[in-house]
Amino acid sequence: MSDPENKREAWLERIREGYRSTPPLGPDARRRLDDALAAEPRPGSLGSIVRWWLEPRGFAARPWAVAAAIVALLGVGVLVGRISSQHPAADDGRAAMARSGSASADSMTVVHFTLSAPGAASIALVGDFNDWDASATPMRQTAAGVWSVSIPLSHGRHVYAFVVNSARWVNDPGAPLAPEDGFGVPNSVVVVGWPRGT
Repeated sequence: MSDPENKREAWLERIREGYRSTPPLGPDARRRLDDALAAEPRPGSLGSIVRWWLEPRGFAARPWAVAAAIVALLGVGVLVGRISSQHPAADDGRAAMARSGSASADSMTVVHFTLSAPGAASIALVGDFNDWDASATPMRQTAAGVWSVSIPLSHGRHVYAFVVNSARWVNDPGAPLAPEDGFGVPNSVVVVGWPRGT
């Protein structure tokens, strides 16, 4: 036998000897044990499940673990807030037109968007007019590297950007920029339908 096997066998023999030297339970001890076991609900019974859920339990945690959990929850909250502020559900007039069932012809103007992006595989127009949905307004390549799309927009100020290859957000180099939104890429602005008399 190897040395580890000898040590294991010696350890097991000490346990066996300790078990053999344990005195048998007296009649009083056996009765108390039987009474205590009979009072316990059977495992899996409805009573044991209900008691388990209703029993008060202590909770022990290290202070650094609690602090880390709080920071993680705050981080998730900030991230969700930033995402929802970047993609607001815009009321650009189309929802109001759909509710009313009619709209005047002069409240909408077709706007043409173009972007020169040689080598791009796909480009989409996103903005407050399509809920920043990259699949809502795909652009078409019209010439070598020039992408375009024309869409009707309600009169007013609209914020938009281009999504290149479904991954990279790009602003329109020919348009003014909106204030920084906290995500690192400023969006572009277009104003549709200048008020009459200006």
